[in-house]
Amino acid sequence: MYKKTALVLGGGGARGYAHIGVIKALEEAGIGIDMIVGTSIGAIVGAGYASGLTVEELESVAGSMTMRKFIELMDISVSSQGLIKGKGISDFLRQTVKKQSFEELNLPFYTVSTNILTGEKIVIGEGDLINAVMASMAIPGLFTPIRYEDKILVDGTLVDFLPIKVAIQNGAENVIAVNVSSDVDGMSSLSKIYSYVRGALDKVEIAAIPQNFKGVLDRHQNALYFTVKALEIMNTKKQSIQRAPNVIMLTPSVKDIRWYNFHKSKEGIEAGYEAASGMIDNYN
Repeated sequence: MYKKTALVLGGGGARGYAHIGVIKALEEAGIGIDMIVGTSIGAIVGAGYASGLTVEELESVAGSMTMRKFIELMDISVSSQGLIKGKGISDFLRQTVKKQSFEELNLPFYTVSTNILTGEKIVIGEGDLINAVMASMAIPGLFTPIRYEDKILVDGTLVDFLPIKVAIQNGAENVIAVNVSSDVDGMSSLSKIYSYVRGALDKVEIAAIPQNFKGVLDRHQNALYFTVKALEIMNTKKQSIQRAPNVIMLTPSVKDIRWYNFHKSKEGIEAGYEAASGMIDNYN
């Protein structure tokens, strides 16, 4: 009996170029994908592929991302909610991805983001595709969060950097998961940063803050709040990778690629291709 296979693409910034290499190797081996679940950069690659972009087109888009172009897409914001508005990236995705809604996609696709107000994991599989992708990659404090219904959504890696469980809950019987997370950017020290910042804020007497500065501390509008809240969520959510017989874990060698090295597409794609090629002979 045929078993539905899901491809789960994790978060990791530019290290996510490896996802393209994995897809390329799977296609060459004739391994079909019935569903994709993505977080952060995994949501971007997943949306592109599910919309009908070929591997060659994905490689071309990735290869065109020079440091200059990357910087041009970073539209600096005067908003208190985030340093980057995100419109530049959003417009780029709308021009690049072939479909604009989940309902139009070639196969089922789900994104994962975080409700920054509650720490709740939010899975989206319907409606506006690009808004969901933007929410899944909105790093708190850096990108302006995305409002969705009564929620404020940010990067999904805060609560689920490799959403294997989401794939299984949506009917996947086999899972190929691609883990491109890394401590190379110092992510393991975030809990210490949180403790320091939270401690400093706890010592602040609100009454002693000048009136014209109090608006900066509006907890639902301020990038500082979003950043501290994100660190708090990461500090309290103990994530672990789900291990099961039906889960194949791929860990491409991307430790030398930092999250912002979007000009290193070739290295990332090759790493993903090698990781997937190495497991294909044992795939049933």
